[in-house]
Amino acid sequence: MAQRDAVLEPVGTESERTQKESSDPLSFARSYQVEAWEQGMKQNTIVFLETGSGKTLIASMLLRSYAAVLRKPSPFVAVFLVPKDVLVSQQAKALEKDTGLKVGTYSGGTQTDFWNSNMWKQAIEKNEVLVMTPEILLNSLRHAFFKFSVIKGLVFDECHHARGNHPYALIMKEFYYRHLQSGESNLPRILGMTASLTKSKGGNSNLEIDLKEIRELERVMNAKVYTCVSESVLAEFIPFPTLTFKFYEQMDSQHPFSTNLADQLRILREQLDPKWSIGVNTIHDMDEGLLTAKVVCLIELLTCDSKYRSLEDLRCIVFAEMIVTAVIIESLLSELLPRHNSWKTKYIAGSNKFFHSQTRKTHNSIIDEFREGKVNIIVATPILEEGLDVQSCNLVICFDPPKTFCSFIQCRGRARTHNSDFIIMVESGDLNTQSRLEKYCERGDIMRKEFLCQSSLPCISLETDFSEGKFYCVESTGAIVTLNSSISLIEFYCSRLPSDKYSKPTPRWDDKTQTLYLPNDLIQEVHAEGNAKILKQIACFEACKKLHKMGALTDNLVPNTVVREDEESDLESQPYEDAHPRYIPSEMVGSFCPDGDAHTLYYCYLLELKQEFEYDIPVHNILLGTRNELEVDGGNTHFDLKVGSGSLIVNLKYVGVKKCYSSEEVLVSRRFQVTLFRVLVYQNFNYVREVSSQHHLQEDIEIDYLILPATILNPRDLMVKWESTISALFSFEKCNENHTTRCLVKNYFNRTHTKNGIVCTCKLKNSLVYTPHNGNIYWIADILSDMNGNSALKLWGGGVTTYKKFNEQKHGINLKFCDQPLLEAREPFLVENYLLEYRQAKQKVIPATKVLEAITTKKCEEKYCLETLETLGDSFLKYAVSQQLFKTYQNHREGDLTRKRKKLISNESLCKRGCEHKLMGFIRNERFDPKMWSIPGDGFARNALQEDFLPNMTTVYISGRREVGYKTVADVVEALIGALLTTGGELPALKFMSLIGMEVDFNQVPYETHISMHSEKLVRIRQNLSCLESKLYSFHDPSLLVEALKHGSYKLQEIPRSYQRLEFLGDAVLDYLISKHLYDEHPDQMLPGLLTDMRSASVNNECYARCAVKAGLHEHILRDSRELDNNIVATVNNFGKLSSESIFGWESETYFTEVLADFIESVAGAIFIDSGYNKDIVFQSIRPLLEPFVTPKTLKLNPTRELRELCTKKGFPTNQSKKCENGAYSTTVEVEANGSTFKGMSMVSGKDLRERIASRIVLRSLKETLCLE
Repeated sequence: MAQRDAVLEPVGTESERTQKESSDPLSFARSYQVEAWEQGMKQNTIVFLETGSGKTLIASMLLRSYAAVLRKPSPFVAVFLVPKDVLVSQQAKALEKDTGLKVGTYSGGTQTDFWNSNMWKQAIEKNEVLVMTPEILLNSLRHAFFKFSVIKGLVFDECHHARGNHPYALIMKEFYYRHLQSGESNLPRILGMTASLTKSKGGNSNLEIDLKEIRELERVMNAKVYTCVSESVLAEFIPFPTLTFKFYEQMDSQHPFSTNLADQLRILREQLDPKWSIGVNTIHDMDEGLLTAKVVCLIELLTCDSKYRSLEDLRCIVFAEMIVTAVIIESLLSELLPRHNSWKTKYIAGSNKFFHSQTRKTHNSIIDEFREGKVNIIVATPILEEGLDVQSCNLVICFDPPKTFCSFIQCRGRARTHNSDFIIMVESGDLNTQSRLEKYCERGDIMRKEFLCQSSLPCISLETDFSEGKFYCVESTGAIVTLNSSISLIEFYCSRLPSDKYSKPTPRWDDKTQTLYLPNDLIQEVHAEGNAKILKQIACFEACKKLHKMGALTDNLVPNTVVREDEESDLESQPYEDAHPRYIPSEMVGSFCPDGDAHTLYYCYLLELKQEFEYDIPVHNILLGTRNELEVDGGNTHFDLKVGSGSLIVNLKYVGVKKCYSSEEVLVSRRFQVTLFRVLVYQNFNYVREVSSQHHLQEDIEIDYLILPATILNPRDLMVKWESTISALFSFEKCNENHTTRCLVKNYFNRTHTKNGIVCTCKLKNSLVYTPHNGNIYWIADILSDMNGNSALKLWGGGVTTYKKFNEQKHGINLKFCDQPLLEAREPFLVENYLLEYRQAKQKVIPATKVLEAITTKKCEEKYCLETLETLGDSFLKYAVSQQLFKTYQNHREGDLTRKRKKLISNESLCKRGCEHKLMGFIRNERFDPKMWSIPGDGFARNALQEDFLPNMTTVYISGRREVGYKTVADVVEALIGALLTTGGELPALKFMSLIGMEVDFNQVPYETHISMHSEKLVRIRQNLSCLESKLYSFHDPSLLVEALKHGSYKLQEIPRSYQRLEFLGDAVLDYLISKHLYDEHPDQMLPGLLTDMRSASVNNECYARCAVKAGLHEHILRDSRELDNNIVATVNNFGKLSSESIFGWESETYFTEVLADFIESVAGAIFIDSGYNKDIVFQSIRPLLEPFVTPKTLKLNPTRELRELCTKKGFPTNQSKKCENGAYSTTVEVEANGSTFKGMSMVSGKDLRERIASRIVLRSLKETLCLE
C-alpha cells in the first residue's frame, strides 16, 4: 500500500509573510538538518542520526512549516511524543523556543489518565503543539477523548521503540493505518527520530537481521529512513566521546555484598568508634567484605584519576542496571566524595517497593540541578539513557555494561562536551563483553553505509487486521477496544468496582476451564474459544463488548463510575455568585397616588402587648398597618420577648379592620413613627431636626407600613390614638396658643423659661426636650415642684453643692431662672434586639415562627437558629433520596448510588435549587442592627426598591444586596425540610422537596436479590442464620439477609452481590430514625447544635461496631479474608474489656473495624425492604442493640472538637503532626498555653481514633494544670 501524505491546507488568518518565514529552514540549521527537514516535508521520515546531532531542531523546523495550519483558532494540533516523562519538559522548552508555537505538556504527573473529552478539548483550543508520553495519547485515542483527525503533525522521539505492542506501534497500527485503510487522505505527517534503528542485543553485526529490523520499523512508521551520508560530516558538529574500558579484578569475599549496605553502615557506626567511617582505606574495606572490587574501582576512578579528581565543573552520569545498585552507589559516593572535593551526588531511578519512589517532579528537579552545576554526579538506572540533553556533561560511566546496541548508543550520547569520556567498567578477563562493546562502536557506521545503498527501495505499508473478532468500535464516539487493549480495559473496569482494604476486585483467568471470572454481578464469567495463545485476550475482548452493551462501559469505553465522577466534579466546580438580593415582602411596600386628596387603604393588625415584669411605665397596644393582608397563622400568632428581668408577650392578630387614611393622615403618621424611631435609634437631636423636611408622599415604590399607638373601641374596631400621633407636630411657636389663660395651674410657676422662650409647665410633662450643651434628647417624666436650681445636690464623691453651682462648674452653664422647678428627665429606652432572647411558643400547626427559625443562621446571634432543623432535615433528605435511588436503580452498585445521592443532596446542588426558588433573599444571616433598619416612611434612609418575582409569581422587592455563602443556602433548604417535618410530618416535607425539584415517593417497589436459596450451599447458610434472626427479625425473604451479610471477599457465584447496596440504604434509614428519635425525646432541650452533637455521638462507626458484636453479627458474616478475620477477632476481644456503661464511642481507646458497622447498616436495610419499607419495624429490631441512647445529660463532646473549641476560645496555638515509622502510624497533638507546651500522642489503629486519644490527653492535662472547666 503506498504511503499517503498529510494535506497542508492553511487555517486561520496568518499573513503570507508569516507563512513564508515558517516554511523556510532556520538560518543556523546544519546541512544535514536541512536535508532531513526537506525529506520530512515531502514524505513521512525517520531521522537516523547520532545522539547530540540536533534531531529535535529538525522536528522544530518541520512543525514551523505547519504553523499556518496550527495557529489558533485552528482546530488542529501537532503532537510530539517522548518515551519517558523526564523528557517532556525538556523537549517542550526546545520546541517553544524554536517554533514560536504554544506548547502544552502532558505526562503522568498531570493526572491526564482521568481527563475526559472536555478537558482535552480545552487543551487543544489552548495549545498548538502537545508534548506527551505515548501512553497518554494512546489511551485518549482509544477512549475517543482525543480525535486522531485533529493531529496534523506526529513526531516520535526515540522511534526505535515502535515495535511489537509498544504504544508507539499501537498508535500507528490502531489509528494511523485504520484511517489509511479506510481511504482517508488527510493524515498527519509522521516524523520519527532515533540514534539507533535496531534493539538487538548481539555484538556481531548481522546486516541482514539489522536491515530486516529497519524495514519493519519503516513499515510500522509508514516512513523512509534518512541518515547522514558520512559519520565524518557529523563529526564536524558532534563530539564523539572517547570509549575507555575500566577493568577490575573480581575477588571472592567472605562477606557477601549486601543490598542493605546503608543500614549496615549505620549499625557499624553505632557499634564502633563514632569517628569511624567506610572508605578511609578502600583496599582494607574490600578485604573486609564491606566493598566489592567493582565499587572500589569506581571510587578510585573518581577520586584518584588526575583527570577528574581536581575537576570542579564535573558533570558525570553513572549508569547502573538495578535500582538498588544506584541507591547504594549514591549513598556511598555522598559519604566519600566530600572528603576529596565539593561534588554533590544524587540518584534517579524508577519505582521499587523497597525504596521511596521518586516523583516525576523530583526527577526534573535533579536534572535541572545537574544542568546548573548544583549536582555534579547523577547515579541513574536506564530510565535516564534516552533523550537527556545536558550540553555540559563531560563524563559517562557505565557501572554495568550496556546490554544492547541501542543502550550503548544512548549511554554514549549523554556525553556532550568536547573531549568528554565514555567509560565502561568491565571485569578483567571478560573478553566476550569487551568484544561485543568494541563491535558496537563500528556497527553504526557499517549500518549507515549499507542502508544508504538500499535507500531507494520503496516503503511497504504494514498489513493490519481490523476484523470484528479483533477490533470493536463504538459508532457514536469512535472509541475502540482491541485484543491488545482488552486486558488493560478489564483491569481498569474492575479497579473501579466497590472495594475496601480487605477485598480488591480483580479479574481471574482460569487456564483449565478457559474462563474469565469477573467480580461483577452483571457478568460473572466469560468463556473463550479460539487461538490458545490469546484465549485470555479473547475472553477479555468479549467481556468488554458485553459490558458496553449493558451500560457498564460508556460509549467512550470507560467505566460508568468515571463519568459520574466527572459529572460530580463538574457540579462542584461551577462558579457561585455569593452576592444575593435582600427581599422586602410586597405587604411592606407601597406607592401613593399623585392626587393629594386620595385615600390609602391599610390592613390593620393589633399588636397586643402583655407586660410580665414590673415597671413604672405601662406598655400600650400598637396598630400595625400594611398595604396588603398578611398571611398570619390562623389569623393570630404570638411570641415572647425577654425584656430586662421579665418578658413581654406579643400577640399579633388581625381584627378584620381596613382603614382608608387621607394623605394628610398618612404624613402625620409617618412623621410620628420616623421621629419616634429616630429618637430611639440615634438618640441625637440632629437626626430629629431633619424629619419635617424629609416627608412627602411619592409615586415610586417604597417601604410603607404604619406602627402607631392604638386604641380599641370594641372587639371589631381598632383605631389610631391620634392624640399621641399628632404630638409629633408639636412646635414651640404654637404650643402656647389659647393655652395659658385656660391652664389649670394658677400660679407663677406654670410658666417655664427655655432657650426658645416661655413654655407652659404642663406642656413639658411627657414631652421630649433637647439639651444643646450635649446634643442629647430626654423625655420629661414629672415636674419637681419642690426643687429648683438652688436646691442641694449630693455629689458622688461626698459633699454637697447646688444644681446652679454644679452646672457652672461641670458644663459652664449659668442658670438664669434658678427659682423654676426642676424637671425629672430620663434618657429614651436603648433600642436592642430583644429577639436575642426569643422563646418560641408551642404550635400545633406549621407556624411562621418555625419558618423564621429555619431561615435564621447562627450569625444572627439569637437564641434560636436553623442548626437543629437543618440536622433533622439533612437526615430526612438523605433517607428519602436514598430509598428512592435504591428503588429506581436496582442494578447500580453502592458507589454509583452514593455518587447519585451526593449529586442530589450536596451543598452545591441544594444551593442551586434554593437559588432557583430565590430562597436566598429571605435568609437572615446578619445580626439585627437598629441603625441599619429602614424606618418605614423615612425618606432620609430611603433606598430605591426594585421589583422582582418569585417562581410562583409572588411580587417581592429588592432592597440592596448582601453576601450569602452557598453552604448557608443549602443549610436553609435542609432546615425548611426539618421545619415542615417537625410540624406537619413527612408529607409536607416531601411536597416541599417536590417544589424545589426533588421528586421522591415512599411507594413500595419489589426488590430482587438474584439469589436462589435452593442450592445446597445456601441452605446451609440459611440454617446458620436462624440464630441471628431470632435475636433481630424473622425474614420473609431470607435471601435479603444473605446479601446483607456477604462481604466482597466471599467469592460465591450463587451470591452475586455483596452487602454494600443494602448498607447504603440502611445507613440512611438508621441515620434518620436515630435523629428523629433524639429530637422527639428531648424537644424542649434542643438548643442549637445539640441535636448535631447527639447524632454524632450515636451515629458513628464505633457505636455501630459495638452493636454488631453485641448481637453476635460478626459470627455470621460471609467472608474470605484473613486480615478481616484478624480485625474482627481483635474487635471482639477488645469489646469484652469495655465497661458495660455506654460511652457512645468518644471515650473508647480501642479501634473497632468499620466493616462491622457497615453490616449493622446493611442488616437494617434488609429489614427495611423485607418489612415493606416499614421504618418502625427497623427501629424496633435494631433499638435494643443501640440502647441506651445518648441524652443531653450524658452527652460528651468529641475530644478533638472540644479541644479545638477550647483553643479557639482561649487563643491557644495548636499543632498536629502525623508520622509513619516502620509501618506504624502515630498522631501527636500539641498546644501552647501560658508558656507551657501540652502534648498528647497516640499510636493506635485508626486515624480519627489516634487524633481523639491524643486530644483527650492534652485536654485532661490542660484542665488539671490550668484549672479549666
